[in-house]
Amino acid sequence: DTIWSLAYFYRLKLTSNQSNTEVFKNIIDNIDFIGATGRVRYLDGGRIGEVLVEQFVACRMMNNETCTIPCYEEEEDCHLTVVKIFRAKYSESKDDPPILYTLSPIMWHGNGPPRDRTNQTVQFEHIYLSVFISISVCSGIGLFMSCAFLAFNIHFRSHR
Repeated sequence: DTIWSLAYFYRLKLTSNQSNTEVFKNIIDNIDFIGATGRVRYLDGGRIGEVLVEQFVACRMMNNETCTIPCYEEEEDCHLTVVKIFRAKYSESKDDPPILYTLSPIMWHGNGPPRDRTNQTVQFEHIYLSVFISISVCSGIGLFMSCAFLAFNIHFRSHR
């Protein structure tokens, strides 16, 4: 669909011989054809199309092939299926807002949707005093040795 839109745009652009931005916008806004994914139209540079929101749900299927009881995948008789939640479709006029068709309610595990944030638990961590002392002593010895080597190099820098 994108390639066909570009071809249509370039065909009209080559015949118009104008380089105005408004001409580009008018050409794009007037594109209207049936493509591989359905009707192709543009409004303000964005494609107008049909939006279908689906949810993957693990559930027990009923006799009429509807999914009403959510379950966990480890359970027997639990199948992963796709449930169509809603569809947004533009009308024939570009000026009208999209029409929203609610097909099925969203199914949540538990009593409702999950929380928007994670729970934070403050937990104090500590190290043993013996570990702290041994690391401090080792770093002190290293600091003392580096200062001693620096003093040695400064004192004997003239000897080659």
